Amino acid sequence: MDIDRVVVMDGGQGEGVSNALNQRVRGAYGTMEGLASVLGLDIQEVLHRAVGSGDAE
Repeated sequence: MDIDRVVVMDGGQGEGVSNALNQRVRGAYGTMEGLASVLGLDIQEVLHRAVGSGDAE
């Protein structure tokens, strides 16, 4: 499914976009934590390897 446009409705405080992004990030991180738990992975190590940092602890 391709999404062409996202419309964020704001309550007038100017926080609509940041709230939408925060929810997206929290949801993605929660999904990663759940998968890591089920698969027995260390998220920090996986992220270090993904960005090319060879000194994962």
